[in-house]
Amino acid sequence: SVIGTLFFLETDLAQNYLQKRINALIPGKITWKHIGFSVIQGRFEITEAKLQSPDNHDLASFDRLYLDISLKALFSGKVNIYRLTLDHPQVRLAFHDGKMNIVQAFPRPKHREKEIRTEHALIPFYLAIEELEIINGEVSYHAQNLHAELGNIHLKGKGNSSEQLAEISLNIGSG
Repeated sequence: SVIGTLFFLETDLAQNYLQKRINALIPGKITWKHIGFSVIQGRFEITEAKLQSPDNHDLASFDRLYLDISLKALFSGKVNIYRLTLDHPQVRLAFHDGKMNIVQAFPRPKHREKEIRTEHALIPFYLAIEELEIINGEVSYHAQNLHAELGNIHLKGKGNSSEQLAEISLNIGSG
């Protein structure tokens, strides 16, 4: 049953197995401390997640990702997110030898003979986010002679794919 599977996925055994399976598919490494679900409340949470390069450099991380979703909408083929919170995300971008570090953590896409074209919207299903919040984010960028850092990033927003409408408020630094 689905509920039994979700309870099993919360065990250390299942989460260790899942991390090993994911990491076998990518050159980099993804780790997390815990993934939690609440089927009844439609909640999903990941704590202390990290993406590392093949040479074990930290590329991206966050302290906590929290998702509160409408299960009723999900069963009707729509994704309606009441709240999505990302606490302390950190992204460390760098260029080395003409290649971006974060791309090297994932497998290269297979060459496609034909380009896939779509006549549909950018997001091919209904997606609504009633409350999006990024708290205390950090981004750094390194290239040959350029070094830039942004810290204390706070973003709030909401959006709806059917109306192709979004509202976003972004604050960087203490102001």
